[in-house]
Amino acid sequence: MIRFGVVGCGFISQAAHLPSLKSIPEAEIAIVCDIREDIARITAERYRCEWTTDPCKVFEKKDLEAVSILTPQTTHGSLSIQALNCGKHVLVEKPMAMSSKECIIMIETAAKRDLKLMIGHMKRYDSGVVKAKDVIEAGMIGEPVFGRFHQFCGEWVANRHIDVGTYGTYMDANYIPKRGAEVGKREAFMAEWLNQFSHDTNYMRFFLGDPSIVEITSSYTKKLYGDRSTLFGVTIFSWDDELKATLEFGAIQAKFWNEECQVYGGNGFLAIEHPVLLLWNQPAQLTVYTTKVEEFGADWFRYMPDWTTSYRNQYLHFVDCLKRDVTPRTSGEDTIKDIILAEAVYRSLEGREPAKIDYCY
Repeated sequence: MIRFGVVGCGFISQAAHLPSLKSIPEAEIAIVCDIREDIARITAERYRCEWTTDPCKVFEKKDLEAVSILTPQTTHGSLSIQALNCGKHVLVEKPMAMSSKECIIMIETAAKRDLKLMIGHMKRYDSGVVKAKDVIEAGMIGEPVFGRFHQFCGEWVANRHIDVGTYGTYMDANYIPKRGAEVGKREAFMAEWLNQFSHDTNYMRFFLGDPSIVEITSSYTKKLYGDRSTLFGVTIFSWDDELKATLEFGAIQAKFWNEECQVYGGNGFLAIEHPVLLLWNQPAQLTVYTTKVEEFGADWFRYMPDWTTSYRNQYLHFVDCLKRDVTPRTSGEDTIKDIILAEAVYRSLEGREPAKIDYCY
C-alpha cells in the first residue's frame, strides 16, 4: 500500500484526482491539504483522512511515500522541490512549472534523491491516445509526414459540479491567474498556453517526436470572457526531416470541448476525437485508414478503447512506476521539453519570426 498526501483540494482535485486515487486498491489517501481551512476539513471528512493547511506538514510526514500536488500552476515548481527535498515521490499537475529553469531544479532534485517525478499530462494516459501511438509504431499509416492538432476550449465539466466546500461548486474555489498588464505579457502568455495548450504539444511529441523550429501567429481578444483575455492563433512546428505539424488554438462558448488531431502518413492517416475533459470513462475515439490491407486485413478501422478515465490511468501508471522502480512516461526529463517549447513559442510571438528550439539544459 502506497500512502499519498494530496496538496490542493480545489475543483479539479475533487472532481478528478481524489476520486481516481481513491479507486486504486494499492493507494491510500492519508492526508489532504488546502490553504482554505474549510475546504481542507470538508475534503478530509469525505475521504476519512487527516488534513492540514500547511503543505510542509504533508511533506514532512514520515509515513508518506508520495504526494500529489494539485495547486495553482505558479506554485507547482516550488512545492514539488520542497516535497522532493523531504524525500517524497511527486506527481504534480501540468504544467510542470512556469519556466525551464525551475524545471531543471526539479529534475536535479529528484535525481539526487533517487525519487520519481511525474507530471500529470492526463491525455498521455487516455486509452485512445495510447492506441494511436501503437498504430503509428506498428507502421499502419506509414512514416508520418504531417500532423494537425486542434483545440478550442469550451465547457469542460460535463455536469460534474462537485461541491468543493463553502466556496460553492464548479470553478468558484479555483485560483484564476491574473492576466495582461498586471503580471506582464510573458507571464500572461505562459499562464494561458501552459494551462491549456501544453496538453497538445505533449501528446504531439508523443506521436511525432520533438520539433526543432516553431512559428506562431496569435492575438488576444476580450470578446468571449469580458475582461479576461483569451489566446487565439495557429502554431507551425517543423522537424529537421521536414515533417511538419500545426496547432490551431483558442476558445469557444459552447457546451462541448472542440479538440481533435489528425496524423497523415505515407500509407494512410489516423484521426482522434477527444471527449469533454470530465466526461467520465470516455476515452478519445480513434479512426485509422491504411493502404496496407494485406498486412492489416482491412483499410478502415474504428477503435473503441477501454471505458476508462485518463485521470485514473495516470495514477495507476504512477503507482506501478513506484512499485517496479521505473521511470514514468511523463517524467520531468520528458515534460521539461513542453516548457522549453512554450518559451520558444513566446520568442516567436515577440520576434514575429520562427524560433529554434534548444532542448539542451
